[in-house]
Amino acid sequence: MNGEPLQLWCDALIERGLATAVECRLSSGDGPLARAAAGDAASAGEDPPPLFDLASLTKPLTATLALVLDAAGRLPLASRVGDVWPEAAPELARSTLEDLLRHRTGLRRWMPLYATCRDERELAARLLGGEWLRDGDEVVYSDLDVMLWTLTAERGLDGTYWR
Repeated sequence: MNGEPLQLWCDALIERGLATAVECRLSSGDGPLARAAAGDAASAGEDPPPLFDLASLTKPLTATLALVLDAAGRLPLASRVGDVWPEAAPELARSTLEDLLRHRTGLRRWMPLYATCRDERELAARLLGGEWLRDGDEVVYSDLDVMLWTLTAERGLDGTYWR
């Protein structure tokens, strides 16, 4: 795949002053398709380790879908994780779907999923098992909350684990 459109987008973010560094990687299940970097990230070399995900459209799209499903009564935000996942650890089972979207479940900030899970079933089992819960009640932004909401919605809407 030609990475030129991705590079143009990265360059535009720097030129407009929206970021001082940006790196984008586009991948498929078969591996990398394109990489682009601009600003400070461009000097980091061809394959720097990723530090964090700066932006993802997954979260705003997920939140919008959650509000639509709640308003339609198809997947109420007041539903508990344990209503859809009876096997969930007690701490998670008591959490609502709203808690997931507000990062109030106690899940860790992030986990290297590429190194810890082979597929969605293993991801669900590890998320629900409680091993990725952190100590303390502080509200902490967590990608894992959004992932668990997505898996919960998929299961809750069609009654199966995976399509």
